Amino acid sequence: MRLVHYYPRALVGDGGPTRAMWTWASATYSAGCDVAVLYDADLEAQSPLRHHAIPVIPVKHRGAGRFRVPSQLGAVLTPHDVLVLHSTYIPSNIGAAWSARRRGVPYIVMPHGGYNARARERRRSRKKLWLPVERLYLERALAVHIFFENESRDASQVAPHARWLIAPTGFDMPTARWDGGTGGYLAWLGRYDIRTKGLDLLVQAMSHLPMP
Repeated sequence: MRLVHYYPRALVGDGGPTRAMWTWASATYSAGCDVAVLYDADLEAQSPLRHHAIPVIPVKHRGAGRFRVPSQLGAVLTPHDVLVLHSTYIPSNIGAAWSARRRGVPYIVMPHGGYNARARERRRSRKKLWLPVERLYLERALAVHIFFENESRDASQVAPHARWLIAPTGFDMPTARWDGGTGGYLAWLGRYDIRTKGLDLLVQAMSHLPMP
């Protein structure tokens, strides 16, 4: 079996889904799996995130902007593949899933938290129009890979009959551990998104810290 990750922007940018995709591809490769990554042939760059032992395969696309879809993806799939699709509300994923089904290849969707109830409020009217397409795509998937059990609550509102696979993204602990804050500062590493990143929990936790 080969795990084939499809993400058009796999070699450009360094956003959360791109990093998570490479983390999963690298981890499964290190565990002994046969892994490949498919990307948009017109979006090629020297990505610092790329695992150079993992084959990257360019795929021709047609269309423009968010409506670019793969035109020859089926040609690079084999009957022994499982296709892994990343992110949400992307027409290229629908095209990739359709190509996989025509080849008899199962696919797994990794939404990276994109079905969070608050995230769905953004561009709500567009997403509502697209909902029947997204629901069918998810419910035909072999599984929808979510990172936490409570994600299924929001995601099931999009696709109530989808099958869920729950596994968090792992990471290696650094050798130097936090000593409890003797430096006298607090560092926040993350994106400042009031709606979806849990900053309210951070503020609440800070209120319990002892005063200097």
